[in-house]
Amino acid sequence: MEWGKAASEPGKELFAFLPVRDFGFRFYIQADFLLSSSREDVLDSRPWNQTLRDSIAAAFVRAVEQIRNTPNSIVGYLRYLPEGTEITHRFFAPVVDQLFAALSETECIPCATGQWRKPADVLLPPAQFAQLVSAEDSLRLFGKDYPADDVGVSRDQLKALGCRDLMGADIVMMFSKYGEWLLEQGLEWMVEFYDFVASGNRTVLLECGLADAPVVLDAKGQLLSPKTSAIFYPLAVGKVFGFEQDLDICHETVANAIAAGRTSVRSLFDDLGVRPADPYQLIVKHILPKHEGDGWKSASQRSKIGHLRYIKEKRSEFLAGARATGEREEAVWKKLCEILWIGSKARDQRWTFWRPAQMYLSSEYLPEFDIENLLGDGIDKSRLVSPLYLQPADSTVTNDSHEIADWRAFLLALGVNPSPRIMRRANQDIDPSDELKLLLEHQSIDVRRSTLECLDRNWKRYPSSPTFTPSGKWSTQQYTLIKQLRATVAPTKRRTSTRLDQSFCDTQELRDALGNSPCYVDADLEDIAFMGACGIRHQPDIATCVGRLLQLKERDKCTFDEVRPIYRFMEHLCATASVAVKSAFEDNPIILTGGEANRWKRVSEVVWSRQGEFLDRLYPSIQAHYRDYQAFFVSRLGVPLDVPTAGLIRALPLLEEADLRAESKVGEAMRIYSRANHEIDSGNGDGSLPAWLSVFCSGQSFLSHRGRMVRNVGHLFVDDKPEISALFRDAPEISFVAIPIARLPQVRALFSAAKVPTLSASVSLSVFPVEGETDNVALTRRVSERLLLIARFVYSSAHAAYVRANQGGKWAELSMVVVVDVGALEVHVELGGAVARTTGNVLMEQGKIFVRRGSKGVVDRLASEICAFLGVPSGLADGVSRILSEQHMAGAEEFLEVKGVRELPAEEQSRLFEQSSSRTHEPSAADSEVSSDVEPLGHAKTSNAARPLAATARAPSSEAAPKTSEGGPSRAPASTLHAYGGSPSDENVARSSATVSLLPGSGTTGSAVDSAPTSTAASALPPSNGGVIASKFSGINFSPVRRGTPVPSSIRTFGLARPWRGGADKGRRLVSYVEPSTRASSSSTVEEDTIKAVERAAVDFFLSSQAANWTSLEEMPPLNKGYDVRGISFDGSEHFIELKGQSGAWTAAGVSMTPAELLCAAEHNDCYWLCVVEHALDENRRRLYIIQNPFGGAGQFRYDSGWKDVAISERSAALTPAAGLKIVVKDVGEGMVAEVVKKGGAFSRIKIKLDDGREIVRVFNPATMQLSREEDGKDET
Repeated sequence: MEWGKAASEPGKELFAFLPVRDFGFRFYIQADFLLSSSREDVLDSRPWNQTLRDSIAAAFVRAVEQIRNTPNSIVGYLRYLPEGTEITHRFFAPVVDQLFAALSETECIPCATGQWRKPADVLLPPAQFAQLVSAEDSLRLFGKDYPADDVGVSRDQLKALGCRDLMGADIVMMFSKYGEWLLEQGLEWMVEFYDFVASGNRTVLLECGLADAPVVLDAKGQLLSPKTSAIFYPLAVGKVFGFEQDLDICHETVANAIAAGRTSVRSLFDDLGVRPADPYQLIVKHILPKHEGDGWKSASQRSKIGHLRYIKEKRSEFLAGARATGEREEAVWKKLCEILWIGSKARDQRWTFWRPAQMYLSSEYLPEFDIENLLGDGIDKSRLVSPLYLQPADSTVTNDSHEIADWRAFLLALGVNPSPRIMRRANQDIDPSDELKLLLEHQSIDVRRSTLECLDRNWKRYPSSPTFTPSGKWSTQQYTLIKQLRATVAPTKRRTSTRLDQSFCDTQELRDALGNSPCYVDADLEDIAFMGACGIRHQPDIATCVGRLLQLKERDKCTFDEVRPIYRFMEHLCATASVAVKSAFEDNPIILTGGEANRWKRVSEVVWSRQGEFLDRLYPSIQAHYRDYQAFFVSRLGVPLDVPTAGLIRALPLLEEADLRAESKVGEAMRIYSRANHEIDSGNGDGSLPAWLSVFCSGQSFLSHRGRMVRNVGHLFVDDKPEISALFRDAPEISFVAIPIARLPQVRALFSAAKVPTLSASVSLSVFPVEGETDNVALTRRVSERLLLIARFVYSSAHAAYVRANQGGKWAELSMVVVVDVGALEVHVELGGAVARTTGNVLMEQGKIFVRRGSKGVVDRLASEICAFLGVPSGLADGVSRILSEQHMAGAEEFLEVKGVRELPAEEQSRLFEQSSSRTHEPSAADSEVSSDVEPLGHAKTSNAARPLAATARAPSSEAAPKTSEGGPSRAPASTLHAYGGSPSDENVARSSATVSLLPGSGTTGSAVDSAPTSTAASALPPSNGGVIASKFSGINFSPVRRGTPVPSSIRTFGLARPWRGGADKGRRLVSYVEPSTRASSSSTVEEDTIKAVERAAVDFFLSSQAANWTSLEEMPPLNKGYDVRGISFDGSEHFIELKGQSGAWTAAGVSMTPAELLCAAEHNDCYWLCVVEHALDENRRRLYIIQNPFGGAGQFRYDSGWKDVAISERSAALTPAAGLKIVVKDVGEGMVAEVVKKGGAFSRIKIKLDDGREIVRVFNPATMQLSREEDGKDET
């Protein structure tokens, strides 16, 4: 080796006193190793050898210590350290790590300061850093020395020993702890140092917190942290805003260096957060933070003004910067407006600042709405923006008009109020500000006009709705602001003061519609929402017209000339909004009438035409005032030409207090009654009655003969018999409707619908005992002969009355009436409890028609009496009189022919004179055995005041008539028939002629059992009463009738009628039907399930409710023929019970019995029971009806014409009238057809030669005439 230099080449041998071989070391090793026998290798498993190996590192360190203490130490001794993988033998490989570990704790590194230091105290700096920071400064700053330049070893070897590189944290520490030392190095050095830092690993530096450290040198010579301060590059060149001294701006030297090309430094500063003079960054990071807190208060006046100037100058760049960062311009600007403070004109003691939303532009800014000029000293100066912002920072010269306009636009954009401000309350209400109140209440019209025009231009700044919902409440309220606006006195050209909400916008359209009389606002207004909020009518529409009419209504005086243009304009509006126009007049009283008081009416309160003295006061006529407006009022608005019927009805109670004469009241009442009657007669097409009828019936709608309006309570009658009413006019409890007798037909339908009885139908007449009566045979015979013609006439003219009379047996009774003449006809009259006595001319009573001798118009009176008895309209009396007046039958028949009255149908004629079915049974002795509690069905209970005609005709003496338990006659007529047109009411007729009915609740042949518990009295009936069938009690139980117990014949005899064709339960007759067998209808599964459920419920109810009345009840299997339940009575007899369930009520549709059930009933007679359960599925309405021996109780089975559908029909050719045919004329005789005078088929007019020699001419009537051929005498008609 050379002197002073280490010979560190690899390949030095290992010695064990003698060379062994090369193991890769750079130095020689001598040790007493145990070798292999060949001395070529070290025995690596020997502990001795391992101990010697591990001592190599310690020996190397002792050698280094010797070297370090030698004045002329060997340079580069560290080169003896093995590098890489030079030690290849695995036994000596651990020596490398042992060498480096031992040296790391040894001062083995010669350093630049001339000292030996441990590797941990040595820093390996980059060359550029070592140039800027000496080893001595490094030792001062970091406590670490640099290695000597001639250390002679690689950087990796040094790092392996424990020396470390300069770290990013070291750089950060220099700025954080040694900023003063850095500043002492000078500006140029700082530029170089920034350049060095910029060349480093930027990511590592930032991760080490470089941006948090005071890194940036500012213009004041201080190091600032970009993290805690917004640091900017210089703002601009040649322009001063006034707040630069408040900013942190990097040093000019650094800025110049960057400008000179030090791009890496610019990049570093950019990464640290230093930004160029970017308005967005400057405003967000410097100006706004100061205004958010209280920092702006301590700032100088120059800075405060400079902030606003800079924002104004750079607002476009500021918004562009916001967009670049992804923020919404609106949100950023809104935040700016909410944070900034603006100085005001108030500077007496201290400068007052407000947020923009609380301020107005002062006059210096030339605002469009100069509130300072309008209010003068009335405006608070602290609410006005200071004019200092207009002066540049480096000059006192006021800006030009363009600059002022720019400032004005900027301040308004910030939120300075262009119009009077408002204040919001905590409860969501909005109040006008103090200055707005001053403006609205100002005495000057010009000020108020300017204020309204300003609000109109800026109304979008105010609430969109005039109402709000207060916090915690549901109802809405009007804003206080809106109330104040509407109460403002409108600026007008009129001398009168008018509120805004009573004024109109001055447009030509409104003037055309409303005329010149309204109060128009003298201001230029365009915003519809603003005018709507103020209540200013601005649109020529329905609401505006209605509002104007309501204004006129409130005035003391209003002329028709003022309203006519409005009505005309509204007529034009009907073309597009007819419904709305009509609704407006229906909802508001805006029709001006000519009355002295209460002149304004709704549509429903006026009519077009005059109505008379009384009604004109209630419903004024408008025809005289609006003659050219009929199409509008009548056609468009629906003003009636006359008062509607409902209105007339409502007016009736007021008639009593009307200042009218008695005859005028009657006339007015008749006018109303006639109108109402016409509406009833006309009908609605669906059979319903008018809605006003209930009001008419229940109200004080009836003008009495005493001139008072009364209700239909007590004894109120329609006076259709003045000669009778004269007897009771002074009776205080009786009133007659004040209708002239001649006009009764005009109101008959009305009072019938109102259920006001007629006098003739309500009065009771009876004849006092008559002496000297004689039969009027001629008149009796005429009535009898002409009765069929009368029936034809009634059948054709009043069919319903004909049917009622037929059902009531009236025709049969009338066929047996006798006309008698009496000298004097005294009549006992009773009405409403009051009685009187009078005389009459013709009166029908108890099968007789009494005729007072000397009476005039007997036939006419008789015809009226017959019509009254039959219950037909009195208008038919003339026709009946004509029939009776004709001297010959031919004349009467010709009268009917002229009237177009046809023959009665054959089936009607055949049963015309039959008694009602209630008369077909003659009581037997067995009937008397029935308990008196059971009323014989078919015999209506009546008073003894009158007797039926038929009873008188048939019974030779009173003793022959059946007696009741009291000994009186068995029945009486429903009402008395008299000469004054009285007739039994339909209800009485129905009761008196009712047939036996099987309908529930009508008094049937069986018991009725409700699903509710039966009464104690009913359940306690003794078994001996089992034969009694209750017809008056609906909750009684039953037990089987004992054999031999007679059943009332009224129960045994069933009336038979035509098969039921559907419809409601109209009949009250005990009817059974026989129907032909048909195929079973194919019902759905759902229907079958429902039927089964009903049948099951019926059986269960019967078993549960009737078990106590039988020894045992056994339900039969399904489809058992003839009956459903077999019962054993208490006497041991066997009974058979058929059950019929109904889901609803048991109606006239009936229940059916199969042939098997009828055969079973016929076989077992009284031991067979038919039980019907109605409402079987409804526990609350369920009811059981029980009928014993339904087969035996039927007197006969009839097959009506409905069987024609299944019958085999054969028909012979009918004979028609022809000369030579034999003819039999009923009630006339037999003869031969001599000639057919007028051919017309079955209704030909024929001449008949009778066998007695007479010749007659008749219209051929198949019902009364029979034709036959002479050769066989067989009737073929």
